[in-house]
Amino acid sequence: MFSMVDDELIITDELEFADEVDQTLSENLESWKVLIVDDEVEIHNITRLALEDFSFDNKSLKFLSAYSGTDACQIMEKNPDIAVTLLDVIMESDDAGLITAKYIRETLQNRAIRIILRTGQPGQVPERQVIVDYDIDDYKTKTEFTSQKLFTTIITALRSYKAYTELEALNSNLERRVEERTITLQNEINKRREIENILSGILNSSLDGIVALKSVREPTTDNIESFRCLMINPIIVRAFNANQEELIGKLLSRKLLNHIEPDLFDRFVKVVETGQPLEQDFYYPWGDSYWYQFASVKLDDGLAITVRDITARKKIELALQESNQKLESLVNIDGLTKVANRRCFDIRLQEEWNRLARKQQLLSLIIFDLDFFKFYNDYYGHLAGDDCLERVAQAIYKAIDRAGDLVARYGGEEFVVLLPSTDLDGAISVAQRMQQIVQDLAIPHQQSSVSSIVTISLGIASVMPTIEGQANTLIEQADQALYKAKQQGRDRYCT
Repeated sequence: MFSMVDDELIITDELEFADEVDQTLSENLESWKVLIVDDEVEIHNITRLALEDFSFDNKSLKFLSAYSGTDACQIMEKNPDIAVTLLDVIMESDDAGLITAKYIRETLQNRAIRIILRTGQPGQVPERQVIVDYDIDDYKTKTEFTSQKLFTTIITALRSYKAYTELEALNSNLERRVEERTITLQNEINKRREIENILSGILNSSLDGIVALKSVREPTTDNIESFRCLMINPIIVRAFNANQEELIGKLLSRKLLNHIEPDLFDRFVKVVETGQPLEQDFYYPWGDSYWYQFASVKLDDGLAITVRDITARKKIELALQESNQKLESLVNIDGLTKVANRRCFDIRLQEEWNRLARKQQLLSLIIFDLDFFKFYNDYYGHLAGDDCLERVAQAIYKAIDRAGDLVARYGGEEFVVLLPSTDLDGAISVAQRMQQIVQDLAIPHQQSSVSSIVTISLGIASVMPTIEGQANTLIEQADQALYKAKQQGRDRYCT
């Protein structure tokens, strides 16, 4: 049998090692594959025994065996990840090992595996010639392979294999990234060409003005300080009353752009820096046109701008807006007194009721009418009566100037004042001021039994709205207070 004594491999006849090699390594354990190629069984057994406890980089060895060069080539084809092969030179032929090495390097193109030649007849092949011609990593005679030298040789080979495979992986990754970057750059080039072709086709055929601008950045801060005109179509050229060659390359400063529209320069910068498109209408007298629409989108480190004349459309929109305002006025404004009408009051009352119910704030209401107005109408005539109503309504409307308060004609000579977020004391203060305003008008009223001028009677109510409650309760309370004021002699307020 074979045994290890004083760092030497000693062959003995009593023991066979072929069946004693440890085959119990877990299949999941990552190992270094070592291919032993020799036509002598004893060499396989000795090598396995010498390296059975070997470990490198926390991985053990996994042995593969071939007993001829032909077998070795087949195993290599199926196991391209073999790290090291201990390759006998002379097997089925005097150069079987060399042929195998050449097959590994040239046919299989495997440059990673470390090839260690072993021979029992070293004088037949010059060592240097073998290493150079067959890309051999090491060349030893079998008599040189003591246990320690075999250990050292395998360690060196595995380090070399690891370094080579890591370098190959790094190179492969680098090549992949270079290829990806090349594809990305080519795509960007193609995209730019496509954009240029599209813009070029649009420029001369569009009825809109089109401009392509590139950012000009300050070198130290990288802030955009102006824009350079790259492309421009005939519509814009005619607007500037210049030729295209003069405008291309021209710098558009902050001052120039802001002269067209305030803050236009900063809006263009925002398009470039954020990529968010800009679309807006602006007024700029320019020949027969004065309303335009900008549509700006980011284009590389610049932007493409479309300028459209929307004067005709804008005239229609403004006319429609004016018509809508007039229509809204007709719907919500009392035609005689020019204050809000009953419809407007009903809507606002419900809105304020719901809003203040959520906020838990008071809502007050004043209902008032002109004292003995029927007698006034009969004595002075309906035209004078209409004028009286208008004067009183407008005087109170101008005095009630707090945002959110509402003066409305409720019907006939009866009016209402809606006071959101106002308590009873506040409503009383408003009522007193209203009485004084009417008195200051000093409209004569010879048919009144309480004064020689027009006076008003007022009913005041203040409640805390609730979601479950009804807004009409506020009207009912104010109406009852107004009735009480009339019962008590008019020209007064009651709550």
